[in-house]
Amino acid sequence: MHRETHWTGLAMIFLAVVSATAMDAFIKLAGGDIGTWQLLFMRWIIGALVILPVVAYYWKKREKIKDRRIYYWRFALNLVGCYALFYSLANLPFATVITILFAEPIFIIPLAVFLLGEKISLKNVIASLVGFGAVFYINRPEDAGSGFSVIAPIVAALTLAIEHVLNKRLGSEENPQFMLFWLAVPLAAVSLPMTVFVEGWVEISAMQWGIVLLAAVLGNAYNYFIIMGFRRAHVATGSVLLYLSVPMAFLIGVMFFNEIPTLSDVVCGALILGASMLANMRRPGDKQREDSGEEVPVNS
Repeated sequence: MHRETHWTGLAMIFLAVVSATAMDAFIKLAGGDIGTWQLLFMRWIIGALVILPVVAYYWKKREKIKDRRIYYWRFALNLVGCYALFYSLANLPFATVITILFAEPIFIIPLAVFLLGEKISLKNVIASLVGFGAVFYINRPEDAGSGFSVIAPIVAALTLAIEHVLNKRLGSEENPQFMLFWLAVPLAAVSLPMTVFVEGWVEISAMQWGIVLLAAVLGNAYNYFIIMGFRRAHVATGSVLLYLSVPMAFLIGVMFFNEIPTLSDVVCGALILGASMLANMRRPGDKQREDSGEEVPVNS
């Protein structure tokens, strides 16, 4: 994997992080008054409609699905993971949910080894352990509550980690627009009856529809950038960038949800950023090897 491809992938993963964090904030704004299944239905039906013109364009070009397995896996994982994420956002502080989600890179590292055969360097392991330790200290689950509200974001983290790895193994040749559309449609189809028969439909305002519309657009952006980003960057290296959501989450928490971080939270956030930089640090000899035209492993 060449350096330019790797850094393009990292840039896309960064855009995915920004999109996902903003989407989660909008979901939290809407989730206080709307049931989880209804919120999921609204998010996915809007997401499908937004991406439909692009999908129609590719259909006219007769582009086809190459491996249906990734579509089945993404549906199953997102059905569980998105419900768990939306439920936790409605019932826990915003920054707490985001930090709990950062068990995800810890799951990604062994999955990348066993499912993709990637070689993990010592600095990647150290960076992930330092980052996860900081995240765990910020989170302090014993202070966050009990029951499914705490378990839910951990479930979401595990399902997202599996999805990221499978995207690279089974979906590397799939059209990302098809992957987005054929994720949104079946999830909306399942969420609607769950809304009507389990939770009951709640009438909402135009502003709430607008909030969910923004969340859906950002969700589509996240799915696109995360798919394309992990195609270009090594899973283990790119996953460490996901830690950047933590300081973003604390900033959003302060600005919109009146969640004031402590000094230890700020220190741990700095450790997380340091872990991200460590994972992407290159050896002095890599520049000379690149100049000579030799391919340099991104995880060296």
